[in-house]
Amino acid sequence: VFAFDAAAFSIAQSEASLIDPQQRLLLELIGSSLVEHVSAASMATRSVYVGLASSDYGSTVHAFAEKGAFHATSNAPSVACGRMSYTFGFQGPSLSIDTACSASLVATHLAAEGIRDGISSLSYASGVHVQCTPTSTSYVWAASMLTSSGRCKALDASADGYVRGEMCAVLVMEPSSATNLDCAKMNVALCGSAINQDGRSSSLTAPNGPSQTTAINIALQVADVLPLEVQGLSMHGTGTSLGDPIEIGA
Repeated sequence: VFAFDAAAFSIAQSEASLIDPQQRLLLELIGSSLVEHVSAASMATRSVYVGLASSDYGSTVHAFAEKGAFHATSNAPSVACGRMSYTFGFQGPSLSIDTACSASLVATHLAAEGIRDGISSLSYASGVHVQCTPTSTSYVWAASMLTSSGRCKALDASADGYVRGEMCAVLVMEPSSATNLDCAKMNVALCGSAINQDGRSSSLTAPNGPSQTTAINIALQVADVLPLEVQGLSMHGTGTSLGDPIEIGA
């Protein structure tokens, strides 16, 4: 918390110490993007989509901090997006999304839909994950989801689980027809996207090949791209002998 410039966001130090570090990181990155990415889009049509899992920082606050007025908002996932819109004056849609591993991608998909539908003229699609305590890691370890070697070997015959990591990233999204786009800074063009749910599969956490194939086909249709035109593929990869073959097949 001492590395967080609370005053820059008009936040009292007493409140800053209680705020989920994930919210602090989002404030810093979106604040930086406002300075680096000048846009004519009005604040009234700027949207925020945050992909995140529930924070474990709240347990630390609950255990060590005296109860006060900021406890209700300091770690609530719903406030992660709301704090961004409040701080910077954005009036477009503001959503926190928890779909586990896909949360930031779902956030990006919804942000793109909002732009295509004319709901937003600019969106901040973001993903953040910070592990403040060992609790959540102990849960997935007990469920045998983590590799015992500490190295994720996704799409390999020796895959035996995944490795957890921490990250915060913000993607500034505007319509491709925007006249104020700086092409030199534009790293990605999103032509189409799709989301769905696995539905019934072999277990609650196992992927479903046909459902994944459907999502890929829908994304190609939205983008008006033929499968043979795709030159590369970046996969999630479960890092397990169960999930990887299913995703490869899809």
